[in-house]
Amino acid sequence: MVFIQNQNDKKMKKLFLLTILLFSQLIYSQQEKYVSGQVLDSVSKQPLSYCAVGFYNQKKELVKGVATNDKGFFEVSLADGSYNMVVDFIGYKKKNIPVRVYKNNQFLGKFKLSMDDNQLQTVTIKGKTKQFKLDKEVYTVTSKMKVAAANTNDVLDKIKGVNYDRYNNQIKVDGETNVKILVNGLAKDLEYIQNLNPDRIKKIEIIRDPGGRYGLQGYSSVINVILKNDYVGTEINISDQLIADPDAYQKAYLVPGNNLSLGYNYTYNKVNLYTKYGQYINHFSFPMYNYKSYSDGSEINR
Repeated sequence: MVFIQNQNDKKMKKLFLLTILLFSQLIYSQQEKYVSGQVLDSVSKQPLSYCAVGFYNQKKELVKGVATNDKGFFEVSLADGSYNMVVDFIGYKKKNIPVRVYKNNQFLGKFKLSMDDNQLQTVTIKGKTKQFKLDKEVYTVTSKMKVAAANTNDVLDKIKGVNYDRYNNQIKVDGETNVKILVNGLAKDLEYIQNLNPDRIKKIEIIRDPGGRYGLQGYSSVINVILKNDYVGTEINISDQLIADPDAYQKAYLVPGNNLSLGYNYTYNKVNLYTKYGQYINHFSFPMYNYKSYSDGSEINR
């Protein structure tokens, strides 16, 4: 009887240990696991920072969202299962990738985004010059918008909610001046963007309350100017802001300030050559005089 009791005890202990092991495995499988990946430009292979990466469940509900860092990497914790990963960045085609999370520290891979050229249609449909999308408004630049427009600023000034302040040389969206202006999703010289020939512009995207990189930098809006791929032409822009003082006490100070800018831009399809020369003269004079007064009314100029 004692031997039988010992055998039963051993069986009970094994069953108990097996139950604990299975229970711990179940708990571990329910814990979220870290997964990572990298987003790159499909042509330059350069990392795309501050891309929006979202993970959706089978009900198309957003489970987790994250932005890529300066090197294009992202990391997020998720429970085991299948997801639809959506990678989105301004000026690029949105990418949907099915992924399955099954282990910790899982690297999902490198994902390459291509420029959003296919959405730019050359046919202009009457009454369809404005499109609403989930995160932006897209305006097709029509012939009517280019009438009496000399540059990008004049075209933007014809879009509802967008204004060009000529006195301060600023673009405003809904009255806000903290606006980021891009060309094909990339940051360019602001003077180059503002002086583009309207014939080069195909579409304009307006993104209000942007997320990701530009939201973190405090921009209230982003304007993305999309150019044609088949444009050929040369642009020369000259601007001069001169300040004159007719009451200057010396001839040398008649022109205390002068800001001269010369820009040259040559485009052949996708090849673009841009150069700029600027000269700023600051020749302000503020003469100072020191007088000392005495109680008898006399003054001495020091």
